[in-house]
Amino acid sequence: MALDAQEFPQKCKLAVISDDEADVIHGQALELLERKGLLIEHEGARRLLREAGARTDEGSGMVRFPPRLVRECLGSVPRRIIYGARDPAADLFFQTGGRVYCRPISGLELYLDPRTGERRQA
Repeated sequence: MALDAQEFPQKCKLAVISDDEADVIHGQALELLERKGLLIEHEGARRLLREAGARTDEGSGMVRFPPRLVRECLGSVPRRIIYGARDPAADLFFQTGGRVYCRPISGLELYLDPRTGERRQA
């Protein structure tokens, strides 16, 4: 049974926290990454991070990230990610301000096509 696509909102904004709260969390994360750091056990990964500008402690394996490095890395993240389907017309696009897609992680083989409202093979 196909569902009427008009039953679904065309645009949905999912906001669990405010922009101000997100800014506070981001600032605290930058501070933690700089002061405490992360345990990185892989020697090659520590070398790459050191070459990129992180402070590494080879004895403990701890890596501390200057805020500048974190900002550079976050700035290199693609602004749009395409979850490609077998049929490009059914591709899903993940981007800020874009649609919200939900799917159980149980590996179901069917999904609800957001354009037609029909159940389709994944």
